[in-house]
Amino acid sequence: MIAAVIFTSYAVAPMPRPAAAMALAFAAGSGAHGWVGIFFIASAEAGGPRQSGLLSGMAFTAIVVGLMLGAPLFGVVLEAADSYRAAWAVFAALSALVALLMALAGGAIHRECERARGGA
Repeated sequence: MIAAVIFTSYAVAPMPRPAAAMALAFAAGSGAHGWVGIFFIASAEAGGPRQSGLLSGMAFTAIVVGLMLGAPLFGVVLEAADSYRAAWAVFAALSALVALLMALAGGAIHRECERARGGA
């Protein structure tokens, strides 16, 4: 959701002041892109002891594919619309969609301590 908010602000409001642009870029870097470590831990825990390696590998693959396709996709939208606003708006919408899907999917991690207490 952080990414959706930051990317929307890029699309809607130009950053005339360097300090504001720097603060927003810092927030984008730490908030919108600082999830990788948590993502790896969550993917390993979701796989449990038997499939943590497989899911960690799939998580890394998804990250690399996203890195390889993200910039060219941004460029395609930028060229097609001749607008940075449109490109940022598309990435804001994609980020919001991912946040919504994650919220609807709920908790995917079932830890041993939850099972011992009778949790799902």
